[in-house]
Amino acid sequence: MVIHAWFIKDYLAIENMTAREWIIRHGGEECYRLVWEPLLNSKFDFDSDKISATWIWNKFKLRGSSRGKNINKELLGYMDGSFIKIYNKMAERIKANKGEIRLNDGVTEISKNYDRFRVRSQSGTEEFDSVIFTASPERLSYVIKGMGRQYLDSLRKIKYKANICMILELSESLMPNYWMTVADSDIPFVLVIEHTNLVKNHKYGSHIVYLSRYLDITNELYGMDDESIKSLFISGLKKIFPDFKEEWIKKYHINRTRDAQPVVTTGYSRLIPDVETPMKGCILHQCLRYTPKTEAKLRHIERS
Repeated sequence: MVIHAWFIKDYLAIENMTAREWIIRHGGEECYRLVWEPLLNSKFDFDSDKISATWIWNKFKLRGSSRGKNINKELLGYMDGSFIKIYNKMAERIKANKGEIRLNDGVTEISKNYDRFRVRSQSGTEEFDSVIFTASPERLSYVIKGMGRQYLDSLRKIKYKANICMILELSESLMPNYWMTVADSDIPFVLVIEHTNLVKNHKYGSHIVYLSRYLDITNELYGMDDESIKSLFISGLKKIFPDFKEEWIKKYHINRTRDAQPVVTTGYSRLIPDVETPMKGCILHQCLRYTPKTEAKLRHIERS
């Protein structure tokens, strides 16, 4: 099934087929039922049967491209000190160019008055020459004013799934592996990632483990308090690793992200909005699809 995916060059050829149909055709009913059905359910919740074959094809393609001449060995990279180094350097560049970064200052309204944009946030209202919006299209539809109803409705057709990620700082290693995918509907998470197994001689002072779960925003689990989620996840962890002891936990952190995973349905490419919105000067720059055409448009906008 994976090898078959490597030979598909045009994703549009399978875009209108569901992932379920494609997997059963190339991997069989049992393969789908035992492995991929629970994985798709844990990734897309009640929308799992609508997911396009292009999504699973892209996953196989990405994983295949992370291997060198030895197909059995993945080549993965790690930034020593984590991605905070990149974020800090970006912040330095922005400030050096007289830019300003405001944290915890959510935008509540964007409107246009002649050739100027009026942006309202929690700290007040200011005017700007242009706007680049980098959150989900649906979020833009709820803050932008003066757009046509048809365009706003098109933005809301792209749905997202949320994510809950519990990070554990452990005194002991959980497993010898870096990544474990969990295909079991009785376990409340889909991924166990022992991040520190990726890097030899790390300086974290702990064994860092991620437990990740995708779900719909309406799922009752998303609304649970941190202590309840911790209890549920630890219970699932003990089923996978019977020798695990709660005394190993030095610290834990629970993070929630509302727009974590686009719901890649059949016909998805026809839903993706252009980077240039109908309101001149307002750019929707989101990671839904990045093509040479999109890149050329962004460079043109940057020069303007």
